[in-house]
Amino acid sequence: MTVNENRTGYKKTNFGWIPDDWGLRHLSECAKVMFSNVDKKTNIKELPVLLCNYMDVYYNDYITEDLNFMQATAKITEIEKFSLKKGDVIITKDSETPDDIGVPAFVSENLKNVLCGYHLALIRPNRKILIGEYLSKLFQLQIYRYYFFTLANGVTRFGLTTPATLQSLIPLPSPEEQSKIATILSTWDRAIELTEKLIQAESSRKKGLMQQLLTGKKRFGVFVKSKDYFETKLGVIPKDWKVKKANQIFKNYSQKNNKNEQLLSATQENGVIPRDMIEGRVTMPHGSTNAFKLVDIGDFVISLRSFQGGLEFSNYRGIVSPAYTVLKPKIEIDKKFYKYYFKSRDFISRLAVAVIGIRDGKQISYNDFSVMNLPYPPIPEQIKIATVLTACDQKITLLSKKLEALKTQKKGLMQKLLTGAVRVKT
Repeated sequence: MTVNENRTGYKKTNFGWIPDDWGLRHLSECAKVMFSNVDKKTNIKELPVLLCNYMDVYYNDYITEDLNFMQATAKITEIEKFSLKKGDVIITKDSETPDDIGVPAFVSENLKNVLCGYHLALIRPNRKILIGEYLSKLFQLQIYRYYFFTLANGVTRFGLTTPATLQSLIPLPSPEEQSKIATILSTWDRAIELTEKLIQAESSRKKGLMQQLLTGKKRFGVFVKSKDYFETKLGVIPKDWKVKKANQIFKNYSQKNNKNEQLLSATQENGVIPRDMIEGRVTMPHGSTNAFKLVDIGDFVISLRSFQGGLEFSNYRGIVSPAYTVLKPKIEIDKKFYKYYFKSRDFISRLAVAVIGIRDGKQISYNDFSVMNLPYPPIPEQIKIATVLTACDQKITLLSKKLEALKTQKKGLMQKLLTGAVRVKT
């Protein structure tokens, strides 16, 4: 049962229940649809142009001049036909997967000499009855995602056909109501875009701080006893710091026969986490887990084949495959300092050199790791560095939660506004 069903002032259509004063037309009745065949060329007899390509549309709700368009050449007839204009809508017309068909983007500003590229369809609405931004939002609805999915045909690459696309049914409120709906939803788009930029900025700031703080290039004045630096096997580090072999700081720990412990896995994104938190298909062990190794909160696990360092921090207690190496500290350390250091560019680059074949998937053994040189700042400085970087992570986490909330709100608004379940005043 739809939200509008049996409500006064609504009618049942092939699109679903919509307000009585809304129309319903095929796309071909309210827009011109053109399937582009303009691809990247180097024919000097043709004119230089910029191409809006598949990825520009797939990753952006709006097409603006800020995007890095591909350079190409085109015939005059192609330029006249496929040049983008403000108010146009572009959709992906083919893809390697059918669920990526019909992804829309709105051309929100005038673009100079930018053409709709291959693998895309250009939709130019009749602006007297259809607003482009409204159409772009409409095509984001699940009903259209499913509709384009069912239309996609092919074997190794899936695509739309022009006649089928033209038969898409478009619910049509007045242009004024379309414009108001688009304006409301674009407010959420701007908030989402701003939050994404804040996450990118904070992530970049964190990377910069890691590079500076974890190598001693940037320090907190309260910990500086000597402003001198000295050359070590790690490079130049503060004179206040020490350099120790990894086996002086960490030991290989292997406690087996652990009953009633949850199964853990090492991941590059989230460290060591319970297997039931991993999305997708996870291989579970068959038979006894007596050979599995115990991991305590704060331990490190050397994973099998990592391209991002291979040492993961655990916030959980449980057991891991015997193929993993579990590390515990032998001396006093701030564990979070080394959690960040093992993800630093400096450590990963040195590990790649120390472990020949790691980039081809070779396992990182304890012996490989144990001979590496690691920085050992004074404990209070380790704690301060970890505290600053943890604050960055917390801010990124809060922004990420805000981003997900905004996306959820937008999705709910779209479903209500674009089906007429909630009306806007014009």
